[in-house]
Amino acid sequence: MRARGALSLSLLSLASLASLAPGCDGDVAYIGRQVDSVGSASCAPACGATAGACGLDYCASLPRLSGAPRIDGILDCGLALASIDLTHWHGPDAKPGDLSADYAAAWTDGGIYVFVHVRKSQRAPAPAPPGGKVYCGDAVHVFVDSDGHFAAPPAYDDRGTRQLVAEAPASDSTSVSIGTVYATSASAPGTGVWTASRFRTFPASDGYVLETVVTAEDLALASFRPAVGQTIGFDLSVSYGGSPSAYPNDPSCLKRGDFLLRAVAASMSESGLPHDDVNAFCTPTLGAAL
Repeated sequence: MRARGALSLSLLSLASLASLAPGCDGDVAYIGRQVDSVGSASCAPACGATAGACGLDYCASLPRLSGAPRIDGILDCGLALASIDLTHWHGPDAKPGDLSADYAAAWTDGGIYVFVHVRKSQRAPAPAPPGGKVYCGDAVHVFVDSDGHFAAPPAYDDRGTRQLVAEAPASDSTSVSIGTVYATSASAPGTGVWTASRFRTFPASDGYVLETVVTAEDLALASFRPAVGQTIGFDLSVSYGGSPSAYPNDPSCLKRGDFLLRAVAASMSESGLPHDDVNAFCTPTLGAAL
């Protein structure tokens, strides 16, 4: 009788785990659900599990999602992960050896979908209240421009170009939506709170995950309707929280540096980093669904 009860409990546990999976459980770890095992390949890319194997370059082209994305910490079906080049580090000291990041990007009728998995041995988000300096600690920066064209580079377009920063979760069990929006052009330098309903960061056993859809409201536009053949601007940066601070004039801002998808050579007046130079952005074309 006890063995039968144990079998029933085991089956119930398996059923509970299965219920955590989305409608299609692709060839990725269930990062946002804290189940660090690989699912079936039922909706993984036909060409393989990585963007390189698929011949995908998210700086050149973004695929269209086959359906509406879910912000649940799990990579959407059909997409493949690409890795940020390990040499793309900006800081006063060498890149920390435990830092790496994989990402995927796509588009949907409502905006630009971005998924980032940051691997780091210990999360250190900024000890700031919501709306504070979230970049002073572990965080992901998403840079988007609505059309990939810039009126007065290196400045951001007054509307249509934004830097969105999402803080890493402090807890090992609770996801958060703490973020800030930056408009860095000369006539629109203000900041605001990133609307929580469109992004979330999730704890993972080896770091954390950001998942988001960047919409018209995030870009300060009345409308944003992505379409096949359209060009956008896009970049990513990962802040590495910890000591010593990369800011000698603000030692309380405990960030050691930035891990970048793309930067450009610095000029006399600009750093060449995407937060103050739109020339750093990739300008991918929006393509068809995979």
